[in-house]
Amino acid sequence: MKDELEELAVDLGKNRPDVEDILRRAEVFPQQREKFIRLLKGLAAREERDWLNRRIFQEFSGEYPSPPESYSTHKLTVGTTGAGKSMSAFLEACALVEKGAKLLVLDYQNHFTDLGLIYPEKVGVAWPDRLKINLLERYGNESPEEVAGSLAARAREDFYFRDMSENIFFEEAVGVMKKHENATIYHLIKEISARLAKINVRERSHGAMVTILNRLNRVITELPHTFACSRGFPIEFFLDDKSVVFPLQGLQTYTSNFLVNHIISLVLRNKNPSDAAQIVFIIDECQNYINRQREARMDLGEVFIYSALRVSRKLNIGFFLLSQTMSSFSAAILSNTNSLFVGKLLNGQ
Repeated sequence: MKDELEELAVDLGKNRPDVEDILRRAEVFPQQREKFIRLLKGLAAREERDWLNRRIFQEFSGEYPSPPESYSTHKLTVGTTGAGKSMSAFLEACALVEKGAKLLVLDYQNHFTDLGLIYPEKVGVAWPDRLKINLLERYGNESPEEVAGSLAARAREDFYFRDMSENIFFEEAVGVMKKHENATIYHLIKEISARLAKINVRERSHGAMVTILNRLNRVITELPHTFACSRGFPIEFFLDDKSVVFPLQGLQTYTSNFLVNHIISLVLRNKNPSDAAQIVFIIDECQNYINRQREARMDLGEVFIYSALRVSRKLNIGFFLLSQTMSSFSAAILSNTNSLFVGKLLNGQ
């Protein structure tokens, strides 16, 4: 049976120089053993270890990686830089692809692009400037009002719109879709600009329209070929059996978050609940997407991802979130992730 000194040393790491030094002194001065126990406890406290409520680690005996269907209960992995989050997630992604799951990887640091090289027949890499997404495109029998309504309903999270901006955006989107067979964001910008030129700067709607133009211009300036095309990729691009990696490194956070929001929305809106195919969203560096410090501005991720986590399980869609900071996530989001893994590096070990 190990005594308290030995247990503390093992918990901290007996090969660490500072722990080795304390153990040597404990051997030389056995009568001062309590003093050295206190030193180890102080070291553990400084490293935020809870000695009174220590975690007991057991050898994992379950299936790893987990079967694809288990991800529909959602999973969150948190660890410091270099702790191995992306590497372990990459290996899990390989196993999931081999098991036939469809992955949609939203990759803020381009850690997962090699999946396309390893599995060229099963994984595609969708570079942002090659994507074609027409925000005003109608799928199936959708009416202009339905398309505009869907966009306007998400406008608070997608564009930081407020009530008046949402209403004007809806009206103009419906009008431009009825006026043009293949309406684009450029058509919408032109119509709003023309309307803005006709009203007085003191009118309440003036500021709302300026906000709309600023948001739309900001999105398409960085990725004009992505969001200003006349026809986008068919929805099957996001829903067929082939996994897709979306590299986002180099984009402004506003644009990459908007792209993430839209891809998730497309899948949630068009996935058939009766379709048994398993889809797993992997969002790497999720703190870039979810930032509670911007909650007052209704930031993209905090509101949207919470809703997505709640409804996606019914559609057989799972989320695998990777982040550096636990504080990025609200209690509501944490309560909707069934599996939680936390890792921390100490002294480079």
